[in-house]
Amino acid sequence: MALPGAARVAKVRHLIDAASSSAWVDAPTLRVRIVRNIGLVGLVATSLLLCSSQSFEPAPRMYRAKSQDVPPWAEQGNFRFIRLDGGRIESWKAERTWWGKKFSAEQKEVLTHIYDRDFEQMLGLLKQAEFNWIWVTWSSGWSLKDEDENRENLKKVIARCHENGIHVSAYLSASNMFRKSAFRDDPETKEYGLWMHGIPMFYAGPTKTELHISWKRRLADARKPGWRAYLLKKAELAVDAGVDAIMWDNMIGYNEGLAQLLDDTQRMAKRKAQRTGRPKVMVYANIHIPPDRFGMNDINEVIWEEDGKDTPGVWNGKWQVDNARKIKFLSGEKQPWQPLKYEDDLYHCGPRERCIPSPAEQKLSIAEAYAFGAATSRNIEGRFLSALIKGEPEAQEAWKAITQYNHFLVEHRELYHRAAPVARIALISAEPRNPLADEFLKQSVFFETKVLAHLDKGVPLDRFKVLVMPADLAQAQRRAKGPVEYVHRRRGRHHQGRKGGARNCGARPSSGRRASPQLGAARLRAGPVDSETRRSDTDPPLAQLRSPGPGRERESAAGLERAGRSARNQGPEPLGGESPIAGRGPASVRWPLSTRERQRVHSAPDRALYRGDSLGQGGAVVLSNSPRTSCVTACSFHAAVPEPASRTTDFLVGVNADILILQDVDLNARRTLRLNIAETIARKLEMNSVFGREFQELVRALPGRYFPADANLEYDFECFASTG
Repeated sequence: MALPGAARVAKVRHLIDAASSSAWVDAPTLRVRIVRNIGLVGLVATSLLLCSSQSFEPAPRMYRAKSQDVPPWAEQGNFRFIRLDGGRIESWKAERTWWGKKFSAEQKEVLTHIYDRDFEQMLGLLKQAEFNWIWVTWSSGWSLKDEDENRENLKKVIARCHENGIHVSAYLSASNMFRKSAFRDDPETKEYGLWMHGIPMFYAGPTKTELHISWKRRLADARKPGWRAYLLKKAELAVDAGVDAIMWDNMIGYNEGLAQLLDDTQRMAKRKAQRTGRPKVMVYANIHIPPDRFGMNDINEVIWEEDGKDTPGVWNGKWQVDNARKIKFLSGEKQPWQPLKYEDDLYHCGPRERCIPSPAEQKLSIAEAYAFGAATSRNIEGRFLSALIKGEPEAQEAWKAITQYNHFLVEHRELYHRAAPVARIALISAEPRNPLADEFLKQSVFFETKVLAHLDKGVPLDRFKVLVMPADLAQAQRRAKGPVEYVHRRRGRHHQGRKGGARNCGARPSSGRRASPQLGAARLRAGPVDSETRRSDTDPPLAQLRSPGPGRERESAAGLERAGRSARNQGPEPLGGESPIAGRGPASVRWPLSTRERQRVHSAPDRALYRGDSLGQGGAVVLSNSPRTSCVTACSFHAAVPEPASRTTDFLVGVNADILILQDVDLNARRTLRLNIAETIARKLEMNSVFGREFQELVRALPGRYFPADANLEYDFECFASTG
């Protein structure tokens, strides 16, 4: 019989308490029973480890990091970073955690002695590869006494690194306690355990096949002042040893307590700087990428994330663009001045602690991170570190590749230091995964990500000319008066003679006639033409969402001007030869359009951008402040009813866009009464229409029977351009 919820929790607590007093090695059956009983409560504890069900922002009273506390060497583009986890306490941790249990005896020996016996060799390798920033394992949850030997070794490591121009971060765990060590030597830690729903929390993590729980790693509750004071004592010892930054890992538990730990650390660092005259050490933490708790990074000077799950490249015929997409998402969540370090915790060849990516993958990982405004964070603990110290050829070749690319970064630092994005297209994303971002990356579209929960972060909104939003997200946010209204409010795009103030893509004047975008519109301008804006002037953002046709390059300002002169001399002309879309069949222009409008409307689509999960077919809303284009809506429309003009146009009247891109719009089709649907809809909306044929129906019919049409599918793309 199933137990009530409270009884289940009590039973689980009883089992764990019983297990805590017995040897784990001698109780395999009990361990299975514990796992099974934790399953009875639906793994609630595991799902709540990060406590991020609601968006979290630090309290206003808490410390806010400042750009002036990032020294020049730590600015983006000025550093090459690598993790140097090690020491006896790291070897002990590996033995007690799933990812380290498969380390060989040789790998554990190298890990143990990387800060003493093998350090000078490692220092030579760091200098060879021109790394100027590392982190070291300062504290990982052992008692102060058990970590004492490691601290003494690290004092020498830090001094030697500084002598050679290498800066050092101290790694500390924010919630981990190795129970046997901490409870024995620091008995007060017994009171600091983290409980959720009456269940004690242990360190856990998923792999591809299962969830692993490290029963010897008890988690602590950062809300408890005693635990924070205990951790700050360890962090203060690191500052006294001369580290340049404090890095908190294992940010597990309640957000308010973890944010308070970061605040306490920053204030301690500030006091130390004032007393010693040394620069204030930087503070950062492993917050992870989800936007609902990323606001905690407002307290930190640096962003570090280990959310990569593969090595960049083309694998099995498919582009791996996850890392680039995530880096762009992270850039949209953080302040532009915060340096970003990005790490794969899983390579294509396997887990990071058990495989060595090839030289080509090493270079590509570095190139990708730096090209998109981040720095590679590399973890070599395990096989790579051991093979490197032992001189194995595979590790040496990989290290040589890292050295070559790091040398390139040093030689060409001006390309990466304080590099500003030139993109004028912004993609609004609610979550890190966004199919539109994947397609844009594959098609080399210049864009930046604006994160829905952090629109005030990243590149300022007024730097963009086009904002792209997935259609489903746009509809939800319109109902909630979300980013569309926010964007218009920030941009000051208000129209005269209208109720409701800010112009919204989901509203339309009651008269049924379009409000002119020229009426009182305070449009943005990109500012003077310089190195950051020149590309957007010669390569219009909307044109970047399409590819040039055969034999036709992207439009330059001079080319547009030449085309304009030609149009003025010759008057209106058919577009069939100009647009690859219209070129598939007869194309017509119902009202004259300027050459600039034709260029904007008839740029050729890229097939990849119009597949099911992309801009056209999948649906997207695009807000633009480009001249004569204030809002573009790409939507899916199938005119398979006898009276589409009366039914569908009622919906389109409320869109209030300058350009509508529709699909499945009929011309002389039986199912729509032989009407020219494009012209009918455009006339009711008082808009111009341009029709490009997608396919020709070949109907087979018998008396009294109707057969579906045969079709030769090519493109589906029809436009309605505003009269303006």
